[in-house]
Amino acid sequence: MMWRGGVAAWLLAMGLLTVPAWAAAPDNRTDSRAVPETSRQALLTLCEGAPAAGEARWPMLEQLLREPAAALARVCAQPPKEAVALAVALQQARMAWQLLERPFSTALKDMLARLEPAAEAPGFEEARVWHLMQAARALLDRAARDEAVPLVAEALALQSRLPAASAEGDAMRAQLRLLEVAASWRRQAPGWVERSEASLSEAEALLQGQGLAVSALMGEILNLRTVVSHAQDQLALAAGYAEREAELLRQMGRGDAPDMLDALASMAAIYGQMERMDRSQQALEDALRIIEHHPDANPSAQLGVFHNLSSNYLHYARLDEALALALRAVALAEATFGAKSPRVLPYRMTLLNLRMSQGQLGEALTASEALDALLSPDMLGTVGLARLIRARHLQSVLWLRLGQPRRAAELLTPLLSESEGRKDLGYWRSRLLLSHAAVQMQLGQPALAARDYEQALQALRQIVGDTPSLLLEAYNGRCRAAVAQRGTGLPCEELQQFLAQHPDYDGLPPADRARSHKTLAQWQDGLADWPAALEHHLRGLAAAGSYAAPAPLWDNLHGLARHWALRGREDLAMQLGRQSLDQIELMRQDLRGKRPGQERGFVQELSFVYRDQAAWLARSGRIAEAQDVLRDWSALELDEFSDGQLHVRRSARLRAPEALLGFSPSAAGLERGGADAPPAASPGSEVLSPRRLAQSQQQWRAQREGEAMRLQQWQQWMQQMMQTQPAQPLAARPGLPAGTRRQRPAAGVLEVWSISGQERLNLLMVHAGGQSQIELAWPARQLGQDVAELLRKIEAREPVDAELRHWFQRLGHPLLRAARHAKAKQVELVLDGALRYLPLGLLRGPEGYLGQSLRLVQRLPEGGARELAARSPPWTERRLRAFGSSQAVAGLPALPAVAQEICELVAGPIEGLGTGVCTGGPGLWRGQGWLDASFTHRTLQEELQAAARKEAGGLLHLGTHFTLRPGVMSRSWLRLGDGQRLHLAELARMPFTHTQLVTLSACSTGLGGGDDGSGAEVAGLNASLLQAGASEVLSSLWSVDDAATRRWMRAFYAALRRHGDSARALQSAQREFLARSAGGQSHPFYWGAFYLARAATQR
Repeated sequence: MMWRGGVAAWLLAMGLLTVPAWAAAPDNRTDSRAVPETSRQALLTLCEGAPAAGEARWPMLEQLLREPAAALARVCAQPPKEAVALAVALQQARMAWQLLERPFSTALKDMLARLEPAAEAPGFEEARVWHLMQAARALLDRAARDEAVPLVAEALALQSRLPAASAEGDAMRAQLRLLEVAASWRRQAPGWVERSEASLSEAEALLQGQGLAVSALMGEILNLRTVVSHAQDQLALAAGYAEREAELLRQMGRGDAPDMLDALASMAAIYGQMERMDRSQQALEDALRIIEHHPDANPSAQLGVFHNLSSNYLHYARLDEALALALRAVALAEATFGAKSPRVLPYRMTLLNLRMSQGQLGEALTASEALDALLSPDMLGTVGLARLIRARHLQSVLWLRLGQPRRAAELLTPLLSESEGRKDLGYWRSRLLLSHAAVQMQLGQPALAARDYEQALQALRQIVGDTPSLLLEAYNGRCRAAVAQRGTGLPCEELQQFLAQHPDYDGLPPADRARSHKTLAQWQDGLADWPAALEHHLRGLAAAGSYAAPAPLWDNLHGLARHWALRGREDLAMQLGRQSLDQIELMRQDLRGKRPGQERGFVQELSFVYRDQAAWLARSGRIAEAQDVLRDWSALELDEFSDGQLHVRRSARLRAPEALLGFSPSAAGLERGGADAPPAASPGSEVLSPRRLAQSQQQWRAQREGEAMRLQQWQQWMQQMMQTQPAQPLAARPGLPAGTRRQRPAAGVLEVWSISGQERLNLLMVHAGGQSQIELAWPARQLGQDVAELLRKIEAREPVDAELRHWFQRLGHPLLRAARHAKAKQVELVLDGALRYLPLGLLRGPEGYLGQSLRLVQRLPEGGARELAARSPPWTERRLRAFGSSQAVAGLPALPAVAQEICELVAGPIEGLGTGVCTGGPGLWRGQGWLDASFTHRTLQEELQAAARKEAGGLLHLGTHFTLRPGVMSRSWLRLGDGQRLHLAELARMPFTHTQLVTLSACSTGLGGGDDGSGAEVAGLNASLLQAGASEVLSSLWSVDDAATRRWMRAFYAALRRHGDSARALQSAQREFLARSAGGQSHPFYWGAFYLARAATQR
């Protein structure tokens, strides 16, 4: 029974409680010096409203724990007559009030504080022990374990000096041993398990010796034995102790009391971990029945029930119900313990796990940040290593899904070192190994991943025996690593055997089964065992459909799409691939709306889905759709790079899930096995009732039936699709649609699309008379590394002739052959990933460099809409605005050739030019120049604004330093002539509309921001200027030489005047520079850095 404020006074007024007789007047028989008046008054206050004394059947401590009201009556019925005894009675009465949850007034608190027994007071040792015990219990209730440790140690030392063994003394010592274990639980120092076992054994022997085998104290011993066994990953032993605790409470007549909740919550958690779900659910149902009858039961106990029920719902993919419970648990935990208490941590971890399961990665980031606030350095001592490992494990999973494996590794690596050799952390170390293996897979290190998966599997077998889902992730990971290495199929055979041994879906969560079947399908696809592969693909999709969430559905859909692409049915691949992208776009929308800064990594990690879909569309002649898919992917890069300033156009056309049902049994909207779909759960109490739990158990059974029906529907749909003829590619159809005909390039132009896949590079060649396709075995990651290595060697001016000839044989020769077949002199390239940064013009064949044979122009999909005048003036009539920085400013070296470069290009006034700089007469182009201090942010912006107003942008030339910080435009900048930085976010906001050509005469202005040569580069400065309105951009691929660049720019602008075409001018400038160069300057470093880019919408 719990006492609330005011209840005791009301009972007293009704005559149901009595005032102790000794309180009416001072006891004249007692020496007033032995019983201080203050102590007497304090005890009188504590005894107000105490019930009549009952039978003293147990030691005082046991009675306090069982029946605190009766224990209080026992203290108050026999008032002590000496100061020492009174001090003990005060502490016992105070503990009764605490257990009864009576409120202490400020005056009473002050009075009791003055009466606390001092540590050095002789004769008051027993009272001091009671005081320390209560203080330690209060600290442990607040999870302040470190503060409780010295109090328990002092109490044990004092108690050992008390008189010989007695029932009271043994019960007290047993309680202190229990507090000792509880206080050191989160510290988990080496030897903790052994010391805890010894303390618990001593406490149990003390109680057994006093006939207290059935007692509240014995229940606490069993509870802690459950905790210690669980910490050692001895799950069966822990479950046994929890069962014994529950049985003991029933023997004590407490089977339906709130005391039972802790035991039931422990049983539910352990049985859930052992995947004995029926037993777990029964424990939770019993607990919910108690909560219904005792809504004011201990919040901590209620939290254990809510938390474990939420985990069970998640196990069966009942995400809405699980989320409702998790949110309620977090709110209750924060109200009970405070928002910053470490005791809130488990409930917030569950919330993070649920948000990830739902594909709500923006919400998951918010949940992860809430965890970080609870894991600050000053709180780690109260959290414990096991919970820290679990939190970091979940956070690492989140960062992997966001495409940031290195950030995940930063969380895992120190914990792997700290947990090594810790037997009490075996289970959670295994989880760390599984996460670390996933990091290695994402970083392209399957051999290292296989090692981690194997270690985790061996450790888990020893801990959990044959518990299916805990082993399934490790089995699946080993198979994935083997497929990635193209090694032995033994790990996949073992995974297949493991799934066959566990046909009962009760033990295998749908998401885990979906991923495992997808892995096995990939393995069978690699063996060209199409029937076996298809069976696994469909089983995986049926399991993925149990989740009302985008993941893992997108992955299984894409896996089946790749299956059909391998079998030559790209019509099916495109249908399934579109559905996969729709699921990914749902997750992107959540990120974009809540955490746009994290969208880039997420999309880059899934870039292969976009690339595959674009390749299938392009090969089918659906070029515009392929371009839309690539724009959806690459637009994100530019949005991120430009801080959202460029407002990149997206083509994503998300469909509602039900729209998918028109042509396939997509799990996104499929009915669930004929059963009514469960109503959306609210955070209210309905989701917690036993009736609701029974309904959920029925729904779980219906879910399995629904999964079988989904499998059957997918199989029927596949049979129907296999009987139909594949759709004819557009290129093969007579009478191309008008829209398709408009996509053809002009005569004399070859359009080349590249799409880098996981394993192959696809090149689609389109010209006025038709199209062709080339596939090269060149994985995107390897291609990125090859391009990066070539650029490194060129910039280092190392010999590269052999490499350039090798590149020509592999890539340049097919391009040249296709161009000659199409009678094309100009090749316009829409390149994907790292190929954007390959200097194609330098590829060297028998007839010379490729750029000497063909005019090469890149078309970037990031380009925006153009506002060109109705009648564009000839090139020679367009005005040149040239800006340059030639002096050493802000720690950067001088660029003396820039001043001469401006002089040679501009025929007109040049502000900031010193005397005697221009010695060669007027420049090549009518216009104006601004040099050094006159090259300011304001000057550049005003000139661009004036040109935009007049619709006469003409040509813009920028000769200066450029610094690229990959991925974020706010950290990339041009150096202005006055020494200030012009950040690219600001540059992108300037009006480049009507500017025909922007020449970036600086270092690396045409590069994007790659991370490690993986093919996931971020669009660079040239793409941002195209998006801002420029028609063409000339930019560089490496750090260019100052003097050589001046010579090259003069040759380029001279050729531009002659030809009136920037692509021809580029080709002519390279030829002329090479012809006039001798010795070292014939190296491609000096003349091959620049390339021309146009918007993909421009021809």
